[in-house]
Amino acid sequence: MILEDISFVNPQDVASVEVLKDASATAIYGNRGSNGVILITTKRGTEGRKAIVSFSSYYGTQQIAKKLSLANASQFAQMYNEVQGNTTTFPDPSALGAGTDWQDVIFRDAPIANAQLSVNGVWKKLNYNVSGNYFNQQGY
Repeated sequence: MILEDISFVNPQDVASVEVLKDASATAIYGNRGSNGVILITTKRGTEGRKAIVSFSSYYGTQQIAKKLSLANASQFAQMYNEVQGNTTTFPDPSALGAGTDWQDVIFRDAPIANAQLSVNGVWKKLNYNVSGNYFNQQGY
C-alpha cells in the first residue's frame, strides 16, 4: 500500500524496515519515490505452528528531569527596579517574599501505560496476525 502516514502501525507489529533511496526507489515508485521509500513488513504466522498468543504491558510515571532556576518575587522586583534605573516601582522588594514557584504548580508526575495483545498463526492456508494496543501518556 502506498501511504503518506503510517501512524496507525503498531511498532510491536513491525517485523522489518527497509529503506530504498536514490534510483532504486524512483525505478519502482516513479516520482513518488524521489525522496526515498520506506518499506515496512509486519509480523505473520509461522507455518506448522499453533496459534501464538502474546501479551505485554508496562506502567510507569514520568517526571521532569530538571527545573529551571528562576528568580523569586523579591529578586524579580529588585532586578526590575535596577533595570528601570533605580525607580521605586517596587519600594520594598523583600516584602514580596518568595511568591509562587509556578514550576511546582504546573509540573506534576505523569502516568504512562501501554498494553499489547496479539495472536498469530496459520489456519489451513490463512496466515494471520491480529493485534491490539492500548497506549496512554499523560503530560507533565
